[in-house]
Amino acid sequence: MAHTARLHLRTGMRATTYTTLIGLLVATDLKASEAFSLDRSDVDLVNGILSIRESKLGKSRFVPIEESTRAALEHYLVGC
Repeated sequence: MAHTARLHLRTGMRATTYTTLIGLLVATDLKASEAFSLDRSDVDLVNGILSIRESKLGKSRFVPIEESTRAALEHYLVGC
């Protein structure tokens, strides 16, 4: 993952975006479409909860995140 963060990509997405996305998928077991649909307002870093809106079959749910995941998301958002 550390090597990925140093890559220069032609896709327009920053390497840190890919690193954070992959880490989020692994840590939360979200579907890729759910992760891509996340908006800043869906991420509650104070309480460590992600709001997944209208997922499969139109259902919404809350996904708690571990402290390490919360810290990684906070670090990513500060760098944006």
